[in-house]
Amino acid sequence: MDAYKLFQDGWVRLILHKEIDEIHLIRSKVAHSMRIREKPLEPWVIVSGDGIIDSAHCTCMAGLGIKKDATVTDALAYWMLPSNADLSSPYKRHSEMHLESAVKKRKMYTGETDVVQSSCVKKSNNISSPTKHEETLFFHDLAGMIPNAAVLSLLDQFSD
Repeated sequence: MDAYKLFQDGWVRLILHKEIDEIHLIRSKVAHSMRIREKPLEPWVIVSGDGIIDSAHCTCMAGLGIKKDATVTDALAYWMLPSNADLSSPYKRHSEMHLESAVKKRKMYTGETDVVQSSCVKKSNNISSPTKHEETLFFHDLAGMIPNAAVLSLLDQFSD
């Protein structure tokens, strides 16, 4: 429907058709949707008599290649993941994340001395989980200060 609407609105300026032995060559001139003053695009398509598209091309940025048997998205990705990419666990703890800027990371790795270690990236293994009593006190205090806090809706005693 979108393509027909664009045709109705005059984006397609010219359509040429030639049939040779039940093979159809269709050429067109189409206005750019984002750069109206530029030269029109010139897409073409070769269609067999049974409606199968044998080949197609466009002079737009997306049509830099000619469509043959398969498109790029029809096959598995041909690029390789970096060797250090670990996708087994995409989540990291905050303490394992490196949130420094690229400049700061470079200075740390090259050993430049003006780098100050961030105070928020401290590893501490002596923090224990809160007790059940401490959790209950925390949520009661939170309910007193912010009664509609989203986390309270997850707890049976505070949800309505």
